[in-house]
Amino acid sequence: MTPDENPPELGTGCLGFLAALCLFVAFAATPCWWLSELFVVLTVVSGLGFLLAFYAVVRSHRGRRRRRRRIPPATPLCAVLLGGFAHAQQWTQTATLPTATFGSTGDLLVHDGIDWLGYDDTTATTLLGIGGTFVQFASPIAPRQGATLTAGNSHVYLFGGDDPATGPSNAIWRFQRAAGWSQMSPGGTMAPGPSPRSGCRAAALYSGFYLAYFGGLDPNGLPNDTWLLLDVAGAAIWSAVPGPGPSGRVQHAFAGGPNGSAVLFGGIGTAVLGDTWILRPNGWHLHPGLGPPATADARLVYDSGRDVCVLVHPNGETWEWDDFRWRRVGAVGAPTWNLPAVAYGPLAGTVAFQPAAAGLQRHAYTPSPAGFATTIDVACQPSPGIDLTLQPFERSLPVLGQTLHLRASGVPPSSFFVGVYEFAVAPGVQFGCGCMLGVNGSAAGLQFVPGTTTARDWLLPILPLSALHGLAIDVQGVVVGTAQPCFAMTTTRGTVVPGW
Repeated sequence: MTPDENPPELGTGCLGFLAALCLFVAFAATPCWWLSELFVVLTVVSGLGFLLAFYAVVRSHRGRRRRRRRIPPATPLCAVLLGGFAHAQQWTQTATLPTATFGSTGDLLVHDGIDWLGYDDTTATTLLGIGGTFVQFASPIAPRQGATLTAGNSHVYLFGGDDPATGPSNAIWRFQRAAGWSQMSPGGTMAPGPSPRSGCRAAALYSGFYLAYFGGLDPNGLPNDTWLLLDVAGAAIWSAVPGPGPSGRVQHAFAGGPNGSAVLFGGIGTAVLGDTWILRPNGWHLHPGLGPPATADARLVYDSGRDVCVLVHPNGETWEWDDFRWRRVGAVGAPTWNLPAVAYGPLAGTVAFQPAAAGLQRHAYTPSPAGFATTIDVACQPSPGIDLTLQPFERSLPVLGQTLHLRASGVPPSSFFVGVYEFAVAPGVQFGCGCMLGVNGSAAGLQFVPGTTTARDWLLPILPLSALHGLAIDVQGVVVGTAQPCFAMTTTRGTVVPGW
């Protein structure tokens, strides 16, 4: 059998799948209660059959090549979506570089859109990433301690710090590779902005259009004011964020976050803290749920490619924030962290640089590939009011041994919603009404998702079987109209890839 061929059981599986879907349309539309109950039983049996058959065929289908198909003309009433996922993570030491120091706090490192850029505020030295190493040169800024470095607006910005000669500073400098360092002039009605301070932290907000500054130590103690910086042709335009927010602190973690937010975690105030605050356009919001253990000097970066924050905890744990909750990931291979400099680059991903006896160790973080991408959102013979979307609810992930929570929205209240899932094998199967069935019916499982509203919650259990790790599963949502029922329609499939 060639990789392009379907095994003989696929024809039988497809017929069984279509028969079950036909039963669904017929039984769900009838007023006879016992037929409806029979359908529920058939659905459960189908699901159980899928779990057994799927486990049996997992390894036999590993190497099958996927194939894309043209979308045939669609005529009947149907709305369908597909989506895909994946999961796994680790830290790997990738290089040892010449010794370098990223400031008094050890974390003055960013990616400027070209390469890494670090700064040692104690010696006023710029560390320019070039060709896999750092080139060091002096800057015009006086040495200091407790400055903060962040990137945004195509520039890198250095703020504050405690100058041994003149005391705390609120000066702000900006850097570009072509122009070097230049001090920004204060401007606007709220100049000069934050009080002179050290230990402040900054985060890029709204995709770097603004920079947010919070916390630190000034001559009066621990201020809890929040400031936004807008760079207008080299003029620093400051604005204060009104309303309640986090308590004053130092040694906290602060970074840009999902959906244009900024995320703050932990630090030291009157005690060691473990709270999480989210800065949004309408102000600060305290996260009420659980999170990483309370600590100071955690490192937090924003992974813009996955739209999540990655936190490196001093206890060796790695956590991710997805804008709804914290999740501790089982990232193996992490060293014993000792105030590393952690930053995110669009190609390199999340990278940690840590001093060691042999030099500067570089550790790369391989995140879980888990995510969701809608690969088809099409309706045959579109009807007003049918705009089906299928997404993980609050960014739920397909973790082995847990339940994947998918939410379908835009379902007509009078329609039925069915979830279909099976091991991903190509190709799809074409059948009546000019539609293409994304899943081909081999060990397919059906889940009737009850409800009469426009939103239906599909809870899909992911079995705790290591054999499923990294294997693709087709997932499809189907809306069946009661007035003009059709079976299913799809084009290219999306996949769920379970992981730990």
